[in-house]
Amino acid sequence: MTPVPQPILQALSLPDPSKVHLSGLGSGFTSTGAIRAQVPGKDGQEEERQYFVKTSTNGKAAEEMFQGESESLNAIAGSVPGFCPRALACGPLDKDGAKSKGYFLVTEFLDLGGSMGRSKGDESTPTTLAHRLGKLHTTPAPADPQTGRRRFGFPVPTFCGDTKQPNRFHDSWADFYANERLLTILATSEERNGKDESLRNAVEKIAYEVVPRLLGDDNLGYNSNGEGEGIVPVVIHGDLWSGNADRGRIVGTGRDETLGDVVYDSSACYGHSEFELGIMHMFGGFGSRFFEQYHRIVPKTEPVAEYGDRVDLYELYHHLNHHAIFGGGYRSGAMSIMQKLIKKSIASPESTMEHDMRDMSPRGGPMMNPIMPTPPAIHPSFIQVANPYIFEQTVQSCIESMGVSPTRENSLRLQGVAWIDNVRKALNLPIRTFNTAVGYYHRFRLMHPDNEYIFADAAAAALFTACKIEDTLKKSRDIVCAAYNLKLSPSEHLAADDPTFEQSARGVIGLERLMLEASGFDFRTRHPQKTLMKLGRHYGVPQGSEISNLAYRISIDLYRTFSPIKQSSSTMAYSCLELAGRLLDQRIEPVEVGIDYAHWKTNRTDVMETIFDLLELYTHYRSQTTVGPEFPADRFLTVRIPLNQEASTQHIPRHASWVDQPRQPTNGTANHADYPTRPAHPLTPVAANGDRQRTGERGRDAAVRFTIDPICADDEGRQVARYFNVEMEEYEVEI
Repeated sequence: MTPVPQPILQALSLPDPSKVHLSGLGSGFTSTGAIRAQVPGKDGQEEERQYFVKTSTNGKAAEEMFQGESESLNAIAGSVPGFCPRALACGPLDKDGAKSKGYFLVTEFLDLGGSMGRSKGDESTPTTLAHRLGKLHTTPAPADPQTGRRRFGFPVPTFCGDTKQPNRFHDSWADFYANERLLTILATSEERNGKDESLRNAVEKIAYEVVPRLLGDDNLGYNSNGEGEGIVPVVIHGDLWSGNADRGRIVGTGRDETLGDVVYDSSACYGHSEFELGIMHMFGGFGSRFFEQYHRIVPKTEPVAEYGDRVDLYELYHHLNHHAIFGGGYRSGAMSIMQKLIKKSIASPESTMEHDMRDMSPRGGPMMNPIMPTPPAIHPSFIQVANPYIFEQTVQSCIESMGVSPTRENSLRLQGVAWIDNVRKALNLPIRTFNTAVGYYHRFRLMHPDNEYIFADAAAAALFTACKIEDTLKKSRDIVCAAYNLKLSPSEHLAADDPTFEQSARGVIGLERLMLEASGFDFRTRHPQKTLMKLGRHYGVPQGSEISNLAYRISIDLYRTFSPIKQSSSTMAYSCLELAGRLLDQRIEPVEVGIDYAHWKTNRTDVMETIFDLLELYTHYRSQTTVGPEFPADRFLTVRIPLNQEASTQHIPRHASWVDQPRQPTNGTANHADYPTRPAHPLTPVAANGDRQRTGERGRDAAVRFTIDPICADDEGRQVARYFNVEMEEYEVEI
């Protein structure tokens, strides 16, 4: 048993260390464990007490994080007893607290009992999440002791993930949300991911224009007739996604609570009740029945017609926060929400007036709209240059240009990869076929959203194409049949020549052409497992050892991310080997230092990006991976903290080769030019004059030529560019 640190014994008033046992507390920046202690009971007999403990060696950040969580838990428990564990103590692990790097937090013990569901019943049942959350959101927050008024904020900073939230008090909810959430997370994101002009412009427009319109003191809480009382601040959990809610009860305190729905890992503030709903809608998991029950207790705030926009606005913060922490596709989700909200804001009467004023010339008269001359006919041939690597910025631009939900795309991508993996195992196909199939599947999904082709059809076509490329030939019927039989018992299996598969098999063949077009007819493939074995031998990692086996399984999980189309085999192999060592606490220093990066033609920036992609996968989709369930969820966060610190210290960007795109001047010729527009799809074929086809337009208006030589394509573009020049002059006419 691990000895209990003396400061924790003193904080809990446990005088006899021999009767106190600590388990589960490991090494790392943040660790968790359970304390069991024998204490005198009311009847003089000893009884057991249980406590939950967190420790961290992350210095001042750990002190602030634990203090914020302690205040958050007690704010919730004070309003709704039994809804979450109370914090009992927090402080330094060393006697000399001023110089301590280690800190602890002790709370009541929450027994989740392995239950994966939530309580049955409706909003009137006291143990349901709807009832308890409704009670929390109808209990006014404490008054500010300095002013005697209820204000928006929180007594201490809190952390959502590893993002610090200042929580300064404001009299206006709109001021709090704009300054303490949106503009703060924007600054954090730019500090971690680098400057992003288009993101900053959009966030600032939301904070300065959309937030006052939707959340302003003269609007929120009042109906269309101006009737209402505004809003009253209540305690907000702050990070209430489905992973922070479960069914359980508080035990080992001498006052064990009733079994019911509970929450934990809070990041509280005093705010608008609907702010809670943003992250609940973002990740789902609560269902329409829950919201119906909840809103019978907490009615939608007036104006009810703006409820959906407000929830989107509150969800925006969590997209921005996840972008600051993880990067990746969360930027696209944030931009999509902002585009929608800004577009609605522009359509409002106030914005229309501003637009009319912009259309006036300096002399007060209307500006002349220039008439654009008709350009020459489009070039008869489109060119697509094969890209062996697609950067993260391009991936996000593809998702953004298709106008799809990044969260939904992540889910469908994972389902498609799981489909390919299951079917290839049923057909006994080698791992190289799986690698190639998933690469084709990723590229296809970046070109064709789910409303064009469902993920199962795309996955089948990708596997069919990969079988040809890797010379592991299978008929389309074999693939469709194997997928079908996976759902049945062996006695119900059908043969591949069964007529049932005729139509589906033809559909797979039909998609093969689109699969090849999406890849640019580029048949170059990458297999990190082969490189991984070479790296293992190079660094003396025995084949069949725990670390080599884990690294191999991580390399398969890696294909559930976009890394295989972004990185080289060497980069992927290095990332898998390093992450395996960190997860097992068997770290390989030469691998982490990267002394041989140049020889293997990789670099620390690309390796770090790939590791972060993997950690993001294991953090959010642990149950859908091979390796994730083998480790507790906080293990991946523990591994990430020193990597975050390294990235910050060494100024390593979250994504390599990211280039901020400045906004193009419109010279007054475009309507609503100051709100972000959906970009052109970056992977569609380009004509020699620069024109692009629309997504899904391929093969209708002109031929498409594919090349692996970008220099040839550029030369052709320069030769024909002079035939497509449009010259014009602008002038003002005084009326």
